[in-house]
Amino acid sequence: MSRTYSAGVVTAYGAAKRGGYTGTYEQFCQALGDLAEQLENLENLSVTVSTLPAGSSATASYADGVLTLGIPKGDTGETGPKGDKGDKGDKGDKGDKGDKGDKGDKGDTGEVSQAEFDELSGEVTDLKTATSQLEINKADKTDLDSYAKTNGYYQDMTVGDAEQLVATVSTEDKVPYKFRTSGGSINIGNRENDTIVGGTVAWNQPLQKHTRYVVQGGDTTGLTIEVVDGWLNVTGTATENCDINVLPNTNDIPANHVYLILCDGYSGFPWKRAGFPPKNLPYFMNNHSTAFQGGARVGFVSGTTYNVHCRFSSYDLTQMFGSTIADYIFSLEQATAGAGVAWFKKLFPKPYYEYNTGELLSISGLQSHDMVGFNQWDEEWELGGISNSGNNYPNTDRIRSKNYIPVIAGATYYYWIGTPTYGIWTWGYDADKNYVGRIPSTEYALRNQTVTIPNNVYYIRFVCQQGYGTTYKNDICINLSWSGAHNGEYEAYEKHSYPLDSSLTLRGIPKLDASNNLYYDGDVYSSDGKVQRKYGIVDLGSLTWRYQSTWQSWYTDYISDMKGTSTGTEIPKFISEKYLAMATNYGLASDDRIGITSTVRASGGCRILVKNGSTATTPSGYLVYELATPTEETAEPYTNPQIVNDWGTEEYVSSSIVPVGHETKYGANLRDKLQHLPDLASADGYYVIQQTASQMSLVHFRIPQAPTTDGTYVLKATVSGGTPTYTWEEVTE
Repeated sequence: MSRTYSAGVVTAYGAAKRGGYTGTYEQFCQALGDLAEQLENLENLSVTVSTLPAGSSATASYADGVLTLGIPKGDTGETGPKGDKGDKGDKGDKGDKGDKGDKGDKGDTGEVSQAEFDELSGEVTDLKTATSQLEINKADKTDLDSYAKTNGYYQDMTVGDAEQLVATVSTEDKVPYKFRTSGGSINIGNRENDTIVGGTVAWNQPLQKHTRYVVQGGDTTGLTIEVVDGWLNVTGTATENCDINVLPNTNDIPANHVYLILCDGYSGFPWKRAGFPPKNLPYFMNNHSTAFQGGARVGFVSGTTYNVHCRFSSYDLTQMFGSTIADYIFSLEQATAGAGVAWFKKLFPKPYYEYNTGELLSISGLQSHDMVGFNQWDEEWELGGISNSGNNYPNTDRIRSKNYIPVIAGATYYYWIGTPTYGIWTWGYDADKNYVGRIPSTEYALRNQTVTIPNNVYYIRFVCQQGYGTTYKNDICINLSWSGAHNGEYEAYEKHSYPLDSSLTLRGIPKLDASNNLYYDGDVYSSDGKVQRKYGIVDLGSLTWRYQSTWQSWYTDYISDMKGTSTGTEIPKFISEKYLAMATNYGLASDDRIGITSTVRASGGCRILVKNGSTATTPSGYLVYELATPTEETAEPYTNPQIVNDWGTEEYVSSSIVPVGHETKYGANLRDKLQHLPDLASADGYYVIQQTASQMSLVHFRIPQAPTTDGTYVLKATVSGGTPTYTWEEVTE
């Protein structure tokens, strides 16, 4: 998974808080909205000036985009001397009336001159110019509203101009999963864009159903052997060396197929007969150059007492994924024992799956995409205890968790309980919710400490110590352990569930990218409810087949919607339920192989070739193939974006065992990055945010208090022994 982000990005609210703002986040958002509205009005501001009686106070008011100014009238000056009356016909000069006196510092009559009005208008223009430096225009306000999240906070913002308001940092992910952590490095924000991609596997367990265990290689006197619902139970003391053939040799695994055998229940055997698998239980992986015929033998040593309870499942990985992926898994196993098995169990985590004769399984029955926050316990409780066999029993003195808590096998969790001195006991269950054992096996109560979940545990339940009381105190948190980042505290349980269309089946082909990460190339289900069908499926038994003796293969008529080119340069991707799908077309080297002809007729479509070693039996089963032209249909839309807690878990709830593929883009969770910075230092001063290798910290920036005397100063840094000292120095001419 790749991540990109900007180190210097902080939220606008965070910047305001550091600058002394004391309001709440909601008040801050309201202030942004009010400012946007006021600035819009300021763009259309007009000014009206009126004269007020002399001696009154100046006034100023603003309403509906109009700034109204009232200026008092000045004092009237002295009246000049009267002139002579003179003749009636010639009234003569009236004489000067004299100065009217100063009117404040303004005009003679109290009216504003044009020059004075221009000066005032200039000041208003200057005000507009200055205010525009802080402008958040209507478009920016719309951006803020459009990025508002359903839990009440806005998309993370940068400090800067309007174009920088919305962060563009993101993380992309498309690794298939069913249940996993949702991050843990506080880099991932909510799902901004999510599409679900179809995938298909050939679910083929080639060895016989594990209900028959054949005794070979010695007398089992002294041992009691029974098989119950696929479980092999062996108890007692062996009187001599003997073997039990766990997987009878009724079917063959073809040559050069990678196969995997997993043992569930019993962690290991004290002795294994040389030359026979399983060599390294509880798992075994191999790739024989010749066909492998059944027979995984478990050995028992004379004089040794046993209490074995186990069951086995096996997988032909070559048939399941195709040769490219299977060979890659095997190369991992050859390089490091257990690495190939770990790769497989990421996708198929159960230690045991019911036997299946072989069928194509695609992603289907999608019910929801669930996001759980930091606390993995749903905080639903009831009175009672849990017995040593993992079952409920009545007890009015203590409380227990009511439901099963999903956990990740092998992961480390932290148990936090706020009530002093009391802890909780934990019981573990497998993927089918069968009881496995106490966690830890030493059976002590856990309080404010970590515990590692066993590899065969997928659910837990717990009981509080008796002294805790019979009422839950909202102080218990079971979380994935993020040591040094976010751990050991209480958070309320939070879950977001996004319904999906449960009627959908999404087909596709598993592939490896350039970095050998598995992904699906298949049907695409988008949040708007549109489904792009990129793959089709055909029942081979419904087709018309002909036998070609030269090829020693069966072939069909042309499948008209199958992808391909007339020159054979583009061969459709396909996967078969019963036959190994070959990358090449002709020359199917051995039986039980299927291919596509390299020629396409003018109207489109390809032929299917099958070599099954018999001219008497026509091919059967299903084939998923790539369409020449994708089609589109409509399903139920689902919510986007989706809220993700970076310290919790994500789960696709589905009836299918095939892990769900997806193409997801996450926003950057910059808000949480700031929330989870280290505690503030005790010393006062200026601090800057520093980022190193995805870790953020506060660094003391030792700037001295600015001088209080008027003047011009520069900040001078003097470094001694690698430590800078800062001083202000006055600039003198």
